[in-house]
Amino acid sequence: MPEQRRTAQFLVRCPTPVHPDAGLQNMLQQQIAETRMMNANFQRMMVFVNQLQDEMQKIKEDNAQLHQIVTKQQSFLEDIDFQQRGCNLIVTGLNENEPCTINGETVENDEDKINLILHTIEMRDVKPVSITRLGKLVESRARPIKVVLDSRDTRSNILRKTSTLKNTPAFSKVFMKADTHPAYREEWRRLSQIFWTEKNRTENQGHNIVFDKKNRITLRDDPPYFALDDLASLQCRIHCAGKKRLLIGDMNARRGVQVSTLLSSASQEWRYDELPDPVPQPKSHGKIVLEMCKHLNAVIINNLSTGSKFFRGSLTFRERQRWISELDLCIISSELVHLVDNLVIDTSFASLRTMHLFVDN
Repeated sequence: MPEQRRTAQFLVRCPTPVHPDAGLQNMLQQQIAETRMMNANFQRMMVFVNQLQDEMQKIKEDNAQLHQIVTKQQSFLEDIDFQQRGCNLIVTGLNENEPCTINGETVENDEDKINLILHTIEMRDVKPVSITRLGKLVESRARPIKVVLDSRDTRSNILRKTSTLKNTPAFSKVFMKADTHPAYREEWRRLSQIFWTEKNRTENQGHNIVFDKKNRITLRDDPPYFALDDLASLQCRIHCAGKKRLLIGDMNARRGVQVSTLLSSASQEWRYDELPDPVPQPKSHGKIVLEMCKHLNAVIINNLSTGSKFFRGSLTFRERQRWISELDLCIISSELVHLVDNLVIDTSFASLRTMHLFVDN
């Protein structure tokens, strides 16, 4: 009997078995189902996003094609407009009801005023085809004048000399420009704003910003056309080696008439004659190349006359079919100039797909 009581007491004290909670299982299954649904929704959303990306890419490609088409059409229309207006000048700032007096000569009508302007800029032989005021008469301002000339060359020659008008008091406020379509002017005004925005950016300070008229874009032409670091490294290597050198290549540097400053310590017989690219002031790259030459006691052979020899240069860079500047140079230590017999700008390679001529010596 005592043994049976102890066994009964043990059975009473033993804890009851724990069974899984059915409610917890339902919650887990529900969360699993929701997760699977969210995953399915996410997959469908990703498919939709990929479709949107493909459609956006197609829209970008279509826009690029449309941009090319519009650009070509615009260029075509501009060419037509240029042919129609290519001989026209627009004159502004010339009063309608006030006479003009220059050197004792007084004129009152527009035809005589235009002829007097042409005489002032030394274009006396030009005879305008027609002279017309544009727009409605307004007392508060002078209407512009359209002057039709006999050729585009005549217009170009006049435009090159219009800057001299500012030196004549009677015509100091008169401006002359090419006649263009209003839409064309608006487009160039927009592009001009883009150009100056890029030029004034902090990261572009010290760089040369140029405008590509053909593609209607702005470019910072320092890299790769002008590598300042490479030029500085080259100058350092030549200076440290202490040897005389001859450099030939595309320096992308217009020196202009300031190239004569290289001859300050040279023979009095040395001079630069017949400069094909006589810009009044050197561009930023030109200044750097001139300073490098002075530091290395070197001269630029192009167009140099030593008295007994003349190394004739030429324009070496072209824009389409027109040669516009001299960028390819032959630079040599002053002590080696007597060893050079001739300089040749080879034009036989002009038909190749390059915008530069070949320099040889």
